[in-house]
Amino acid sequence: MKTAAVLYTTSQGQTQRIAKHIAGRLRLSGVDVDLRNLKRDAPPGNLSGYAAVILAASVHVGHHQREMVNFVRTHRDQLQQVPTYFVSVTLSQAGAQRTGDPPEKHKQFAPDVDKLIADFSREATDTSYDHEYTDWATVDRFTDRIAQKFAA
Repeated sequence: MKTAAVLYTTSQGQTQRIAKHIAGRLRLSGVDVDLRNLKRDAPPGNLSGYAAVILAASVHVGHHQREMVNFVRTHRDQLQQVPTYFVSVTLSQAGAQRTGDPPEKHKQFAPDVDKLIADFSREATDTSYDHEYTDWATVDRFTDRIAQKFAA
């Protein structure tokens, strides 16, 4: 069976939720998954045994977590040899995009950024519940496209 690595870093836990969701959906599609938190778990040393690598990291103050940046730098050559997907989790795209890439290269899991910002501004001070901004249907479509490549 082909194995996908789902490697993530998280600060408040949302990226972990997304990574676990992706891993679970891949498993439901018959894909074997190696799920690792790069802040806590030892990173895989050799990526050549994976059929795909999904990296997920959140952005804080315009930067991804140090552990993910270090992992990508260390494994750059290996990541170029295997299908690799990157999920950037942020409330704002500021600082997370490469300016030379066209907008269609930056798939967002938020369905409407203007609405997201308005809702966040209005609701963020209400601490009586956790606010959910992830568009899980889009996460599912993203994951299903990866799973389809395993079936081919």
